[in-house]
Amino acid sequence: MTVRVNTPASEAPAEAPVKDAPQATAGAPDAPASNPQASPQSAPETPPQPGPPTVEHIEGQFQARGMNLDKYADSYRANGGKLTDGDYAELAKGGFSKDYVDAFIRGQEALVQQEENSVFETVGGRESYAKMTAWAKVNVSSAEIEAFNQALDTMPLETVKFMVAGLKARYEASNGNEPSLVNGQKSGAVAGYQSVAQLTAEMRDPRYRKDPAFRAEVERKLASSNIF
Repeated sequence: MTVRVNTPASEAPAEAPVKDAPQATAGAPDAPASNPQASPQSAPETPPQPGPPTVEHIEGQFQARGMNLDKYADSYRANGGKLTDGDYAELAKGGFSKDYVDAFIRGQEALVQQEENSVFETVGGRESYAKMTAWAKVNVSSAEIEAFNQALDTMPLETVKFMVAGLKARYEASNGNEPSLVNGQKSGAVAGYQSVAQLTAEMRDPRYRKDPAFRAEVERKLASSNIF
């Protein structure tokens, strides 16, 4: 999913992230692919999967057929969120019908939209996020923006939300507002993180899931950080 900050050289508005960009590439057929070169005896049909096919299901189907899922994911992104007629033709030859491919794409796009909305809510909505990223393009270095965008593409959703909250804290501080945390508490004078790796290490600590006080400390340190 990806809520990104454009660099100053870009005039386009900030894209929305999210942790997993839509791997909208292909859907798996209800039955194994037909192969005109194969034996007339085919494998028994697999039971249809309820709802849109999942990424895990699709990856398994592609691996079984020796096909490269990333190829079609790259094509989807390069063509503005669409597959080409050639992509559909290749997928059909591999046993993936257009209807099933499109069902997978729609399912992934819906998940991306949900994650984007969740991230926007962290800073008060889409409009607030747009204002924050417009400020970041001018006031945050290109290296920091690149690190921030890379983290958005690779980190879990909850980590992304905390990082966005940290950028919001910097934005609010630069505009004369005392930064606030995701849960509404004020940030205190606490040493922040020196790198994204430090933040990630503490979020992987078992105490982060089990200890509210530890999570609150992570939030305070993140709000005082200058790691993106």
